[in-house]
Amino acid sequence: MSFFEGVQLSVISMLIVFLLLYVISLVLSVFKLVFKEKSVEKKVIAKTVTTPAKVVANTKGITFEELEKDQDMLVAAIVASMEATGENKNNNFKIVSIKQI
Repeated sequence: MSFFEGVQLSVISMLIVFLLLYVISLVLSVFKLVFKEKSVEKKVIAKTVTTPAKVVANTKGITFEELEKDQDMLVAAIVASMEATGENKNNNFKIVSIKQI
């Protein structure tokens, strides 16, 4: 087998592979049309956020001025609020006291 025959065999093999991949993609497209799921209407439920009338807070915590001075405590407060909200972006959490351990 010469070099030219090897290149010719490689090109023909690659064309066959790409042609088969194209046929498979067409078959999958047809499957999407044939086995199309019925669209289900999703009802959007409006959630109302109520705030408590009176918040009882511990007054022995750190004040905001002290929090601004200590960068470690500020970072801890931010991380605690991010952890409290989790994946729900609609939560409104308020840090009312921070205690150093």
